Amino acid sequence: MAFQAGVEPWPYTLRELLAGDKAKRTYDYDHTCALMSLIASVQTGKQYSLDYFHPYRKKQAEPMNLDDPAKAFDELTKGKG
Repeated sequence: MAFQAGVEPWPYTLRELLAGDKAKRTYDYDHTCALMSLIASVQTGKQYSLDYFHPYRKKQAEPMNLDDPAKAFDELTKGKG
């Protein structure tokens, strides 16, 4: 973990090392996914965001419309069972 971040591990706790490792991996993926989204957008003509390719960023769920509970239930259970 410490070697990936390029720091001496001795003055840090394991929790700090894990946080630093995750921050470094997220930073590296930000760079890679920015390039991937740019290339995909140019090649396909569609607009891709960085989050589309990023494995560490959470995708924002679209808010559900609960005006029709049966439709919301069908969407939640789609593909199960």
